[in-house]
Amino acid sequence: MTKLAVSQEDKFKKKLSKAQYKVWRDKATEASFSGNYNLHFEAGKYCCLACGSALFNSADKYDAG
Repeated sequence: MTKLAVSQEDKFKKKLSKAQYKVWRDKATEASFSGNYNLHFEAGKYCCLACGSALFNSADKYDAG
């Protein structure tokens, strides 16, 4: 890993909680139906917590209802 990559990893470790980092960087998953957005239906744009990039719009969220 380059020096730049290491410093970026350190930055993300400081910005994210341990659980968030584990999901975001280590490809872990949260337990089913346990996430903050499980029953979240507020309109808006969802962005990456770490880098701020747009992920999807609430109009595109799948409703398994």
